[in-house]
Amino acid sequence: MSYRPLLLFATAMLMLALASCTLRIDNDPFVPKSKISWVDLEGYRLYTKTQGKSGPSIVFISGLGDGLTTWSEIQSELAKRYQTLSYDRAGVGQSTPAGHASTGFDVALELKQLLEKSELAPPYLLVGHSVGGLYARIFAGKYPHLVSGMVLLDYTLEDKILALKEADLGGMTPEQLLAQIAEEMGLEKGSKREFISSLKTAEQVKASKLPPIPVTVITALKPSPEETPEDMQLKSLLHGQFVQSVPNSKHIQLQSSHYVHLDQPNLVIAEIKARIMN
Repeated sequence: MSYRPLLLFATAMLMLALASCTLRIDNDPFVPKSKISWVDLEGYRLYTKTQGKSGPSIVFISGLGDGLTTWSEIQSELAKRYQTLSYDRAGVGQSTPAGHASTGFDVALELKQLLEKSELAPPYLLVGHSVGGLYARIFAGKYPHLVSGMVLLDYTLEDKILALKEADLGGMTPEQLLAQIAEEMGLEKGSKREFISSLKTAEQVKASKLPPIPVTVITALKPSPEETPEDMQLKSLLHGQFVQSVPNSKHIQLQSSHYVHLDQPNLVIAEIKARIMN
C-alpha cells in the first residue's frame, strides 16, 4: 500500500486545522462578560476563557492548531444560559509548552487538571472539533463520572490514522512520517507534538470505552480542495458506524466545511442545547 494517500490525508487535515477563519464579534449587551486567565499546571500555563455564571457546564476542545478563539461566537451565545470554558492546549496559542508527550491520554489528563482548577462544576458537556473529538472521547472513557454528553464536530477518523501501521512508508516508521509532515507544515510546538503522537492517540481512542451518555456527531460533507468524494463517503460511513455503536446517539450530515461551528453556528448551538436538555 502506498503512503501517498495517507500523506495527502494528513496534509489536508493540517491545512484544514490551520485555515484562517473570520469570526463575528457579538456586541449583544446580554452576553455575559468573559474571564481570561492563565492556569498554572505542572511547569506550564494554560490560557483559558470562561464565560457564563450559571447552568450546566460546557467545555470546548479545539482541533489541531486551533486556539480558544475558534469558539468565540458560539461560546458567547451559550454563555447566556450556561457555564462555558474554552482553552489553548499546551504549546498552542497563548499557552506555554509542556515538558511531556501529547498523546490523547496526556491531553485528557491536562484537561482534567485544568477543570479541577476552574470554576465550572461537573458534569461537563464536551464539544470537540476535529481531533478535539478524539480527545473528548478519550476524556469521557477515562473520566466517565465527569461527562454528561458529547457533541462531536466533524471529528478526525482514527481509522485513517491507524492505517499508517499497515502502509508502505518507504522504510520510514509512522512516527517518522508524521514528524516529517509536521515539520514541513511548520506547526507550533504543541501542535507538532500532538500530530506526531496522533497514532498513539488513535490507538487510545480504539481502546477506550464510552459511558452511557448522549452523543451527537455532526459530519461535514463539503470537501476541501485536497479531499475527494470518496473521502467524504468514507467519513460519512465511519461516523455513522460509530453512532450506531453508541446508545442514545444522533448523526447529522450537512453541506458544511470542516469548520461546522463557524459555517453553521446556529445549528451547532441548537444541538448543544438539545444534548443538555437530554
